[in-house]
Amino acid sequence: MIAPNKWLPEILGSAVASLTPDSIQRFADLILMRANACVERAENPAEFALAMSGRSSMAARDWAAGFSYACGHFRSSWPAKSTTHVDRAMMHRISDAMSTGFTASGVKTLGQWISARHEDNCRT
Repeated sequence: MIAPNKWLPEILGSAVASLTPDSIQRFADLILMRANACVERAENPAEFALAMSGRSSMAARDWAAGFSYACGHFRSSWPAKSTTHVDRAMMHRISDAMSTGFTASGVKTLGQWISARHEDNCRT
């Protein structure tokens, strides 16, 4: 898990130029609400896979790009001692999906992995 105070500035930094001071808080609230919905979706692999398969191929590639960026930018959230070979393989598949997209079976596998990682994160 990456704390919002670490990733929210990344999003606000790119959007703040087009926001008024009054709308920045509303924007941040909406982003956090969306993030919480994503965390809930991560708890259920079928729900995650359904949401991902409903995206356009461009949106799925954008998701992969965002995930890959976060993995590289927030390295402390992926400590080597707790990153398994399965994790590294999935991160590589996600990185590849930036250009190739996801297959239907790849989305299912991704949903299962995301859910398992989420469960592991909640236990620690």
